[in-house]
Amino acid sequence: FAITYVYYINTYSSKRAQDANLQFDFQCSNYPHLKGILNDDYCDCPDGSDEPMTSACSHVLVGQKLFSCTATSTGDAIKLFPSRIRDGVVDCYDGSDEK
Repeated sequence: FAITYVYYINTYSSKRAQDANLQFDFQCSNYPHLKGILNDDYCDCPDGSDEPMTSACSHVLVGQKLFSCTATSTGDAIKLFPSRIRDGVVDCYDGSDEK
């Protein structure tokens, strides 16, 4: 019994990447035979490696804490889940999670 995952590059996303001058042929970290578009808000890679700065792959990355900064309210060091990056809410003192 084998499960096969089929991933493709969304054509709308590809057009957005060209318009925004994004990295179009990003090689997925754990899937070297697959490519995606880096930070285009569309989860192309099954490991989520093409979306480190967006919440597009938060369903894949939810267990990983990727972003560290200083909290706005306490001044303590915090780690944010990918879903809290660029979500419109400033969590970091310097606003770096929304840049």
